[in-house]
Amino acid sequence: MNSAKTARARGLVLPVLLAGLLTGCAGLLGSDGTGYADLKAGDCFTNPSTESGAENEEVVEVVEVDLIPCDEPHQQEVFFVSEMSGGDYPGEGVLDLNAKNVCTEEFEGYVGSTVEETTLIAGYIIPTPESWDQENDRAIMCTLGDTTGEEVSESYKDSGL
Repeated sequence: MNSAKTARARGLVLPVLLAGLLTGCAGLLGSDGTGYADLKAGDCFTNPSTESGAENEEVVEVVEVDLIPCDEPHQQEVFFVSEMSGGDYPGEGVLDLNAKNVCTEEFEGYVGSTVEETTLIAGYIIPTPESWDQENDRAIMCTLGDTTGEEVSESYKDSGL
């Protein structure tokens, strides 16, 4: 069995991703065998299961995501992946700032509207100190979802939403 990476997810704009902040994302390995580190721009997935089971908490632990074709019902879509350079863990604040900047910059090119104009929830997933050190995780993943958390059956690419 592959060791699963951990990550933290946050929102770019309010309301934030998944109606709260996802943190301590332990075991992002979907039941279909897709690991968090294997997600790429254009991949769609359902909202991760949470260990606590409380969907509207400000902080929840992510257990898994399931990769789904974007033309089938899903809740989230990866729109950009950026790799940070190596070295020591830069800290959550530095990763948050980097993620906000890169995801905001890349949003319009993928969706066709700006983060300020969108009707979507934009967010990002960043490495935890553990995944940075133990798994060499350097990925910042920019994500999109519907503000209601409802499932959609199409990609947000070039949607202008």
